[in-house]
Amino acid sequence: MQVVVRRPARLPPPQVPQDEMLVAPPPRLDGAQAGVVGWLQYLLPVIGSLGAVLFVLVNPKPLFIISGLLFALGAVAMGVGMAAQQHLNTRRRTAIARTQYQAYLAELRVRARAVADEQRAAADWRHPPPNALWTLACSAVRRWERRPEDADFLEVRAGEGPRPLATALRVESSSDPLNKLDAVSEEALRGFLAVQGSVRDQPLTVSLASTRILSLVGRRAAALALARALVAQLATLHAPDDVRLMLCLDTRAHPDWEWAKWLPHLRGAGEGGPPPVGGQGELAAAVASEAARARAGEAAAGPWLVAVTDGVMPAPESLELLRVHRGCRLTVVTLVENQQSEPSAVDTRLRLEPGGHLLVERADAEEPVATGLADGFGNHAAEALARRLAALRLSPEAGRRRLVEDVPLADLLGVEDVASLDPAHAWRSRPLRERLRLPIGVSSEGEPVMLDLKEAALGGDGPHGLVIGATGSGKSELLRTIVSGLALSHPPDLLAFVLVDFKGGA
Repeated sequence: MQVVVRRPARLPPPQVPQDEMLVAPPPRLDGAQAGVVGWLQYLLPVIGSLGAVLFVLVNPKPLFIISGLLFALGAVAMGVGMAAQQHLNTRRRTAIARTQYQAYLAELRVRARAVADEQRAAADWRHPPPNALWTLACSAVRRWERRPEDADFLEVRAGEGPRPLATALRVESSSDPLNKLDAVSEEALRGFLAVQGSVRDQPLTVSLASTRILSLVGRRAAALALARALVAQLATLHAPDDVRLMLCLDTRAHPDWEWAKWLPHLRGAGEGGPPPVGGQGELAAAVASEAARARAGEAAAGPWLVAVTDGVMPAPESLELLRVHRGCRLTVVTLVENQQSEPSAVDTRLRLEPGGHLLVERADAEEPVATGLADGFGNHAAEALARRLAALRLSPEAGRRRLVEDVPLADLLGVEDVASLDPAHAWRSRPLRERLRLPIGVSSEGEPVMLDLKEAALGGDGPHGLVIGATGSGKSELLRTIVSGLALSHPPDLLAFVLVDFKGGA
């Protein structure tokens, strides 16, 4: 039995701030004068006391001698006192500046953590972990949500690890590079940047749309678990009309991929396309077919083919075709136990190390572009997911059509220019059926979706309603649409609005 499902408009993912977060530099050391000039202010009283000494030498009387000595001692004590007071003031000002800078960093830390929380929520939404795929497969709203025109089409999660904060932390340049910064505050700043500048447990993703050969290198159990996670993501987030799967297996690998037979993406591959399961010859034929379509300019019309090879290596001529014809809508994912066994041309390599560690390597980069922990998906969980999707088919009339996400209200109301609206025409007398009735959107067929606020006895939906939705889903936008639509079509002597507990900014 087949179940035909419609694919609604994709829900907008949570947004993440992308602006830079400017960080003020640490405070500078106290600007008190040092060196000869700094010491002169303490020595001046002592130098001044030399006059008293000369006076004593000229008038060596006991009283003058005692007075001169007292004056000299007082001058020395004054200089020492001034130096001590200056030192204490410097330490006090430095301590205050450090405390203020620590408080400033604490405020920035709160902001950075808030951005990190938003970043985690958005990442989990866009690239859910394997244990969340079952929930998405059961969701009529999010199942098969990605379309070829989406930016994250064919973007798969391979693991999780640290990634930079969405709002990059940038330290402002110092105004005077000659003055030294406070070392304690500098150390606090370095610690702040090291901790808050990255977010842990972020998805490590690979775009299959820009990858022709993806190699999974590591122990077989770990490579199989990661391959199951990649295939499960493709099957859950992409419709069979947009992505098709092909398995190229040797005899020993067949039992490990028995679960995939339930996937509609795999069974659909044989409908006018390559066989769902084959070997090197079938893969070569599929690559040649895609290359011919790319040469003829027909590649953009068909679904993307993802071929998973386990124990089967692509033929050299297939690799050459993929290298020459970059427009092929085909990606090869191959499983090998060591780098020496992988194909000669690899765009991206997922290296699986002991302990579940993952290294994401690219052919155009010497160092790994990302490191973290690899994802894994169990065989039983993968089969349960595949069985859940087995009977589903995308509605033929919906096909690749997506709902319009932004429809001007004026277009639905037939108003060409709101600025030149004629109230006499807009507020003309209407039949009872059109009163309190307005469009609030369009259906998948492009027809207006009407809301009728009249009593049910008058053929309406009823005057009472409840709008439910998460933050950012468009509740306020819907209310604005209803108020604006009714105001454009009903005169104020027949319709009035009462705004109760009106949310500011809505």
